[in-house]
Amino acid sequence: MMFIPNLLSTESGSESIVRARIVIVEDEPDLRDAVAEYLGAAGYEVATAESAAAARSLVETQSFHLAILD
Repeated sequence: MMFIPNLLSTESGSESIVRARIVIVEDEPDLRDAVAEYLGAAGYEVATAESAAAARSLVETQSFHLAILD
């Protein structure tokens, strides 16, 4: 398993922890949900997409630190 640290932000003038945001792109619902649940339980902010088109829609409105692709 790879460790993805949560990040420090100094945007507001004081340091605060920012949860790393991950998008999972997987067409198999059971696998997509299992990975999302695991990473969410580990403290990451997780979004999911069932296709490349759905992932493109997500990244147009949100930023992510990591993408896990099928």
